[in-house]
Amino acid sequence: MRILYLSQSRIPSSSANSIHVVKMCSALQERGADITLLGYRGTNSRSIEDYYDISSQLKIIRFPIKESTGESIKLAVYSRLWKTFKSGHNKFDLIYSRSAICLYANLNDKTPFIYEVHSTPRTSFHYFLEKRIIENTYLKKIVFISEQLRSWYLNKYTHLEPGNTLVLPDASDHFKNKKNDFNLTGNSHYKVGYVGHLYPGKGGELIVDLSTKLPFVDFHIVGGREQDILRLRDRSHSDNLYFHGYVPYADTKKYLDTFDIVLAPYSEKVYLAKTDAEIGNWMSPLKLFEYMSARKPIISSDLSVLREVLENEKNALLAKPESVEDWASCIRRLIDNPELKTSIANQAFQDFESNFSWTKRAQKVIDAINT
Repeated sequence: MRILYLSQSRIPSSSANSIHVVKMCSALQERGADITLLGYRGTNSRSIEDYYDISSQLKIIRFPIKESTGESIKLAVYSRLWKTFKSGHNKFDLIYSRSAICLYANLNDKTPFIYEVHSTPRTSFHYFLEKRIIENTYLKKIVFISEQLRSWYLNKYTHLEPGNTLVLPDASDHFKNKKNDFNLTGNSHYKVGYVGHLYPGKGGELIVDLSTKLPFVDFHIVGGREQDILRLRDRSHSDNLYFHGYVPYADTKKYLDTFDIVLAPYSEKVYLAKTDAEIGNWMSPLKLFEYMSARKPIISSDLSVLREVLENEKNALLAKPESVEDWASCIRRLIDNPELKTSIANQAFQDFESNFSWTKRAQKVIDAINT
């Protein structure tokens, strides 16, 4: 099966969007699909395979415009690109995309397509595009990253049939740390870690407050833009809080491997970078599945959308999003109770292996295509 994946991600880049897209393309390719990825050129000089730690080489075509180009121009360019594909020897069996504008530009074609959705429409224009996509007869499936997101769409779009939907949370690779001799600086025997961005709602402020509350624990934050790190440094007065800044995706595993406990401290409202789009009700964070794959004990915010994956006292401890005392109590529990720490880490890993690897996610998509 020949699949064209249309993406508006910069590749390579540190965005979760680009990680998801590349991992999904790689997994589909490993399951036998012939993948061509269309996306924007990234700024990192490392190869795609090295940057994202994938074994197979992807065929990537770059958009001939900048990412910041206006939407009307993008529509014209995407449409022309598709005509170029059609006029050549390229014949795709399926189009796959997370981009409504990319799919809309190709709706006149008779190629089946899958639309993957990670948040609700942010503008009336986006809503217009999605309505046309959902009404199109060549829509094969809409993939949602959470049940709550699917429910919202089923209520909003009357033309959307439940049988045309599929809920697939995000995923992770099997954890393979290539550098076992890596050591983190610190003064404590206990290392509590966070890997990811520090946008509003991601919980950076909570980690700063926890470092003050628990001076006998070292806290490590891996990732974040310089301006976000500076903002949190100004808030912090602790010498047990360490900022490691931006780390290429493939290199985050060596940090994750050293942590005793990992945190997913989301607020009730979580925002995307460079936008005011709030995703707290729909999200399926990549880091959760990477934590599960690494067999680490997870403390996560107790949010209904995260309870689609996590179960308190089973594969994670769930804490009130804004309660520093509740989070501190969970950390103390895991430090004082090694059996509980091991138990939830093992169950998280088993749940990952059963349901949340990229290869399993890709296979579920292929099965849906063939039904």
